[in-house]
Amino acid sequence: MGQVVEFPASRIRSDWQLTKAELAERWNVSERWIEYRMQRDGLPYVKDSLSRLVRFPLAACERWRATYLERTAV
Repeated sequence: MGQVVEFPASRIRSDWQLTKAELAERWNVSERWIEYRMQRDGLPYVKDSLSRLVRFPLAACERWRATYLERTAV
């Protein structure tokens, strides 16, 4: 039987796709905040048409976040 090994968040590859919960935890925000940014601000995501699962491509999301933080800086 196999063993599941959890890798630290810092070792996540930039091409990985995260779940909403994983992205929220990584950015220390709520899942509702993630949903709001998807709807209102164009946070990039990929939706599987068959299963309707939503995933967030990490590299694209990090670029989006950098732009978002610059735009909203006081």
